[in-house]
Amino acid sequence: MKHLWLLVVLVAVAFAAEDEKADKAKETKENKEANVCELELETGPCRAAFRKYGYSKEKKSCVEFIYGGCSGNGNNFETLEECKKACP
Repeated sequence: MKHLWLLVVLVAVAFAAEDEKADKAKETKENKEANVCELELETGPCRAAFRKYGYSKEKKSCVEFIYGGCSGNGNNFETLEECKKACP
């Protein structure tokens, strides 16, 4: 029974990793099609709470926002400085 449980967990992790790869591929495609600074700030459907920075078209500056951890877009930077460099 332990081995079956371990197998189930490993399969779940593999599917989650594959889903993340698909999300990254989608994000890369979106980024090539549009300037990342023109994209909306996107929290995504996942429930994590990562502090990120993105360009707000309304405020015409980089702002802090909460990223859920998946299915975002390229308007998502680790630091305020990275955002300002990409979206002057």
